Amino acid sequence: MKNWQKIDRKNRDFEVTLKNGDKLWGSFPLADDEDIFGHETVGFLSWEKKESFFKAIQGKANITIDEILQFVAPIPHDSIESMTESEKSIGGISLIGNKPIPDGLQLRVHNYGKPGFVRITYKTPGNHKEFEIGELKIVNGEVTLPLMLAFVSYAREDQAVVKEILKELNDHGVLTWFDENELMPGDHWERKIEEAIEKSENVIVFFSGKTLERSGYKNKEIRYILDQAKYRPLGARYIIPVLLDDCKPPHEFKELHWLSHGRSGWLEKLVNVLK
Repeated sequence: MKNWQKIDRKNRDFEVTLKNGDKLWGSFPLADDEDIFGHETVGFLSWEKKESFFKAIQGKANITIDEILQFVAPIPHDSIESMTESEKSIGGISLIGNKPIPDGLQLRVHNYGKPGFVRITYKTPGNHKEFEIGELKIVNGEVTLPLMLAFVSYAREDQAVVKEILKELNDHGVLTWFDENELMPGDHWERKIEEAIEKSENVIVFFSGKTLERSGYKNKEIRYILDQAKYRPLGARYIIPVLLDDCKPPHEFKELHWLSHGRSGWLEKLVNVLK
């Protein structure tokens, strides 16, 4: 690691790690630190005070030490463990775990002043409500969104009711992978579905009396989901069965707690698991 004292600190923002473990974000605005603070001491301006500092000195030819000390804090050299320049540019945004970003997800990036960080809000597909993610650090030009993704497994016979449920989930800020929205012409659809199952934190499996006896790709998809569950941490929630009517869940799901669509509080429970 480059000696922090050899870093050009002029007109730059930094993340400073102190030897006691504390982290600071800000800049070093003074050219003559030691003349003001003494030997082997630097003057640090935290990002929270930066705007007030420059307003206070605006138009002034001379500034007193007392005025400087209202904003700039002395930090001894021997208390600094390291410092790295804060990143400013974003080259890409991804979901944690390199999950596919759902089609139609709208993101807004807000610069609120903290060096090396941005604040991000998002809208789910077809939704006008904006959800707050909070401050996120820029790392190697990338911002990673700490959002969970739920794969949606259903049969075509239940598509209409499933779409209504997904709209309610989206209204609560839940990200879902729904094949009708995500599969594009020319996609190798089977492999794309398998990749989404593998990378999603949860899989919502919808069952109804109309679909339980159905054969074909639906059952193949279910088998793949059950196989993926074996690779998840013991006790982790992965498969979430939802019964759309009074049907009984398949034998393979008998050890899992399921939700019954329409029962009191069922949607709130589902949202809590998925966020």
